[in-house]
Amino acid sequence: MKKLVRFYMYNKMIINLFILSHVLNDFYIQNDVMSRLKRKDSKILLKHSLMFLASVFVLTLPLIGGYMVLCILILSISHFIIDYLKINCEKKFKCELQIVFFIIDQILHIAFIFVLNPLYKRVTLNLAGQKAAVWLHLTYPELEHAQYGNFTSTILFISCML
Repeated sequence: MKKLVRFYMYNKMIINLFILSHVLNDFYIQNDVMSRLKRKDSKILLKHSLMFLASVFVLTLPLIGGYMVLCILILSISHFIIDYLKINCEKKFKCELQIVFFIIDQILHIAFIFVLNPLYKRVTLNLAGQKAAVWLHLTYPELEHAQYGNFTSTILFISCML
């Protein structure tokens, strides 16, 4: 039972951190200039995808290990491919369906996060993450009853509202 609880906690936290990274990258870090230029230059699109990779890496640093790196790489590559396909569809249809492509783009990005769900059960805290968890537990014992999945859900909700 304890293993199931740990899996659920990390699973929910990982999904929330990946979605948070996507929201931060697509709506806050990426500016209007980059958004326009990535439609014309695949190097800018690659830069956008690498920025996504970096933001995911930073947000999931305590969980970084073999399986997490694999998840991050798959998500970053899929981010590039989805955006590339969206840009080509927009060009082909002369932006007549731009809002439709935007919605499909966002759904696909989030769907890929959930598709990788089976890999998340293999993710655990790395040594730095374990030390940080012990420090938090010793420094703030009241956090013992906090659920980290709910904590990351709250951060995600607040970031989407800004």
